[in-house]
Amino acid sequence: MRIEVSDPNLLEDLRGYLQRNGCPSEQSGAETCEVRVLWPADTVRTENGERLKIFRHLREWCADHPGTRANILG
Repeated sequence: MRIEVSDPNLLEDLRGYLQRNGCPSEQSGAETCEVRVLWPADTVRTENGERLKIFRHLREWCADHPGTRANILG
């Protein structure tokens, strides 16, 4: 899933936060990264479940970075 952050200077901080929460990523542009969600082997994966997990992490991260936006692009 691709994520865009409004302040490119904070992209590495966001990536570190996501990594610590089981969502490794790779930078794909100056303001974007591709994120994966790691699940236990016995968990049923769904696209909606992955989107929800990432959304929750983005909401928490943005709360710690007032004025910064992070969007799920797809």
